[in-house]
Amino acid sequence: MLTTLAGIARTVIGEVLELLLMPVPGPLKGLARVRTIALFAALGEGVLNGLSSVLEGHAGELVLAFSDLADLLISGRLHTRLALNVRRRHQALYQRLSQMPAASIKDSAGLSSPQLLERMLLPSQAPAHEVQAVLETSGTSREQLERVWAGERPSASLVEAAHRFNADRLIDWVANSVDSNRPVPMGAFEVLGPLLTQLPVWPLDTALRIVNTQGQELRRYSRDATRPTTVVITVTALDNYQFGYSAPQRITAHLSDAVVQLLPSSFSAGEQAVRLQLAAQAQASRFDLFEALTRFADTHRSSAIRASVSVRKWLPDSLGHDYPVPEVIEALRALHPDVSLPRLLEVLDQHPLSADQQTRLIEVRQQPEPLYDALKVAAQMARAEALIDRIYHRRRFDQQTQAWVQAFARSALRAIGKHLIVSPPTYVPLDRDKHAVLILDHGDGEFSPYDQSSQGAGVQQGGADAFFRVLLSQLSDHDRVRFGADMPAAIAGFRHHVAQAMLRNRAPQGTFYPVLRDIAQYASDVDVTRIAPEPDALGLYPLESDRYLFLDSQYFKVTQADQTQPWRIHHPSLDDAYAPVLSHNVRAPGTMNGRTR
Repeated sequence: MLTTLAGIARTVIGEVLELLLMPVPGPLKGLARVRTIALFAALGEGVLNGLSSVLEGHAGELVLAFSDLADLLISGRLHTRLALNVRRRHQALYQRLSQMPAASIKDSAGLSSPQLLERMLLPSQAPAHEVQAVLETSGTSREQLERVWAGERPSASLVEAAHRFNADRLIDWVANSVDSNRPVPMGAFEVLGPLLTQLPVWPLDTALRIVNTQGQELRRYSRDATRPTTVVITVTALDNYQFGYSAPQRITAHLSDAVVQLLPSSFSAGEQAVRLQLAAQAQASRFDLFEALTRFADTHRSSAIRASVSVRKWLPDSLGHDYPVPEVIEALRALHPDVSLPRLLEVLDQHPLSADQQTRLIEVRQQPEPLYDALKVAAQMARAEALIDRIYHRRRFDQQTQAWVQAFARSALRAIGKHLIVSPPTYVPLDRDKHAVLILDHGDGEFSPYDQSSQGAGVQQGGADAFFRVLLSQLSDHDRVRFGADMPAAIAGFRHHVAQAMLRNRAPQGTFYPVLRDIAQYASDVDVTRIAPEPDALGLYPLESDRYLFLDSQYFKVTQADQTQPWRIHHPSLDDAYAPVLSHNVRAPGTMNGRTR
């Protein structure tokens, strides 16, 4: 039985790589950490040899070794075994890194936090504000980042934020990859596999099988998982990150090239045409691809119960591993599907399981209460950070995210003397509203400004930026330039402003305080004709299955997770808002009063 995180980490080899970021060029203890946890004696030897070189003023060998490790970390999981004679495909990246002076192995003081993180992830050519968003979303301080630089394991929050960042970069690479000379990132087949098999020309009866050099199947993709396949084409993911195909084996850097050669009748237009089709498909399906690569990473179609149909089609038919996965990990992941593996391992590090506890977990799915509670908090933390990510970036429309955006957008506009009104299309403005920023919400992420001249809805807009575009279009040039020089920059700036405001309102255990920290913000609009006329023994008013506290002429919805937990007041419209705890009335035991904490 595995009783500690270290035991689990040694077994789930590839997955534990998700817990690491590349500590380059940190001091020797960082390298020792890599060697201790992970996993590859040959790589460790190469890294240490590289360290000797860099201390003598030659950065190339160390950079090469760490570039290989970074590719594995960025991919989020391990698909191939690493060899000392790895041949790098993206030599341009390696050459650029090789120019780093030897002093940089110790000197991080001269780097900003985004620069330091980007160095760990390898230069991504992403805008600095994108890298900064990784740090802010994950709540990573400079001190914590320095410790990661020195070789400590990063938090699960930082790993998840980096994973989202890398998923964006991977989709960007495909969407703009019309040049065959562009470097191919590690893990590219995770997005190319589903994109290729969803092209209209892909044969319905054919599956794409990706194996490692030992012949173990890593992924299998097809056009439709419900349709049986009779033809299987196999591509080998090589140790040097290239792909082998056909017999005798031929080698290519590009998965799409291998597929074109294996299915010439289906892809008669050639690889360049395929690249254009893949780019168009990646751009059109970006939100679904991102969700498949992040929320449903390491999930196959049949097990992705919570995935929408549009997301599920981008998942593999099957997943394989070239390492054993302990039953205890499988059991916990089944019980907590919203908790990623990095967070799961982080919680297990804090709440290790005894042999008896592991047996009960595997046999009857019984979890120790402290572990269960900690995993629930971990899931809440993940939801909160994903919420901030959806504000920083263009993501699929989500009503709860929109509710938080509107709440903090009102605060942002108040700072410049503006009032925000968001109403249904039937709204009739009052005289006092003529100077307000008035947005009509048509539902499902569709918005329009109120047109004063026609006294009705203006041009209706949709898309990830629709709300921000409609809002900013109603500001003067003087006010809009506060957020950015042009509309795209202003949208990014306003998103950043709202996200920053929410981060300043972070509350315990992955929740957020509303803009105004006033209990009146928690009042619910209830039908008083339907609510019970008298309170129950606890002083609460039932309404069907809900219960309410009556305080200062207002009703507040209260809930209790279980009998061991306190009663809390829940916000009527903002999920993940901090829920104040009710205290008992000392003058009348057994009843609740309005004191909160």
